[in-house]
Amino acid sequence: MRDNANLLILFKQDGISLKHDYNDHVNTDMSYDEFCALCCDCWRQKYGFLVIDNVLKDGRYRKRFNKFAIVLGNR
Repeated sequence: MRDNANLLILFKQDGISLKHDYNDHVNTDMSYDEFCALCCDCWRQKYGFLVIDNVLKDGRYRKRFNKFAIVLGNR
């Protein structure tokens, strides 16, 4: 089901689930440590979440729906 989704919304979760999401959707864009830092930044706000847009290449990561996250380690 997740493979067919255009948007993934990640709320705060445990490390094992986070590692699976990283391996399935993010690992070519940034390191795991950078991804964890990005998630922690998004989850700091009450009801905060990270959006991953699987269709876009630029602007793929968003803090909530309206603020684009800055990814420093683009490869």
